[in-house]
Amino acid sequence: MPNDIYATNLKRAVATAERVREQLFEAGQTAVRSPDIDWDTVERIFSVIKEAEVLRRHISEIHDPPSRSRSDSSNLRLLSRHDHGGYPRYYLRDDNSIARIGPGQKGSEYEHVIKQNDFYTVIKVLNDYVEAPWFSVDEVLKRLTLPSYLTYLVVSLLKDKLGLIESPKRGRYKFRENKPLDPDAIIERLKAEQTPR
Repeated sequence: MPNDIYATNLKRAVATAERVREQLFEAGQTAVRSPDIDWDTVERIFSVIKEAEVLRRHISEIHDPPSRSRSDSSNLRLLSRHDHGGYPRYYLRDDNSIARIGPGQKGSEYEHVIKQNDFYTVIKVLNDYVEAPWFSVDEVLKRLTLPSYLTYLVVSLLKDKLGLIESPKRGRYKFRENKPLDPDAIIERLKAEQTPR
């Protein structure tokens, strides 16, 4: 009986976190449509959305833990505490999914992973803005059905690690070169730069 109550409470917590994330997303969309748009507020809202998604995933993993193996790099690796910086860090996994590692609470790390097919989907939408003077992540999110943190992962990868896009103003991005991004070339570049793990 106590185990049933425990599982039920965790399931409710996952559902609550999902509702919070969706309500925040609606608030962000409303803020973007406002005639007096405040990009700093919009960026803060979408930052909190990412945090809400991380919380939801953590609760979900407690409720339904994924199968993990220390020796199988295609699974999520167990995260440990670190004393050094250098975040965010990216690496290509054996199945060509891309992982982004960032600092968590109390010196731990968190890891977000985007599967190869989802990565291709995000790149395809981003390529529609290759000739645009600028674009926002919110515009991209409206055209995707993926969790928002995956789009942020890709934008961060392209901007911070690869230098393929830039941010001339907070909340706005543009391509450095007037040519579409090649997802296969990006994966090959990550593979070439990969340090042995």
